[in-house]
Amino acid sequence: MLLDQATKIFSLKVGSGFLNQGFSFGWGSSAPSIVFILLNLLFLIFFLRFSSKPAGMLIFTGGASNLLDRLFRGGVVDFLAFSRWPAFNLADVAIVVGCFWLLIDLLQTKSVS
Repeated sequence: MLLDQATKIFSLKVGSGFLNQGFSFGWGSSAPSIVFILLNLLFLIFFLRFSSKPAGMLIFTGGASNLLDRLFRGGVVDFLAFSRWPAFNLADVAIVVGCFWLLIDLLQTKSVS
């Protein structure tokens, strides 16, 4: 979470970051900020259940970092952009990697039992 926040601050200072007021990949940017804050809080509460696992910690810390952006900046700072992919940040990477890791872990656990 600290690395994500540090990279967001740096990207805003050098002008490569921008405030994404939407949800994932900018979707729903016309919805009120409170909707995203509440969704983010529900997401974090749900994944607290998995926070003892490394995958859950990635998801939780990524979500917490993006929630801090929403609360204190009014949107999430995105600064990583590639030609064929929407802009994102390190918190988004942590969430996606954590979700895939959790899915693989759940599938392996299910196939063993």
